[in-house]
Amino acid sequence: MDSKDLVWKAAIKLLSMKDYSKSELKNKLLKKFVEGDINSVLNKLESMKYIVDTGTDLERMKKMAQEYIAVKKDAVGKLPSLKSLGSYLLKKGFEPELIESFLMNNQEEIFLK
Repeated sequence: MDSKDLVWKAAIKLLSMKDYSKSELKNKLLKKFVEGDINSVLNKLESMKYIVDTGTDLERMKKMAQEYIAVKKDAVGKLPSLKSLGSYLLKKGFEPELIESFLMNNQEEIFLK
């Protein structure tokens, strides 16, 4: 089994447990594998729609923000702070400027749904 096959198996195993953005999955895989093999596998996964490159995808950001809020509300009984939500979205690979704009302009929409 070559190194790309090992990266592929590791990526599929990770994705079977939870959704990852492209940048999150890359960071996970970099702990065990070389970047060249990882990039090749990530590109294949992205073309197959198993992962997305979040970066500037506003609709994906809205969806992930709403999911995060729902999970936090169910787990601890209260809504997360804007700072907590912003940190989560940054970790997911969204651009900082997009996060800031999104949080400033969509507070009612994301927290009231």
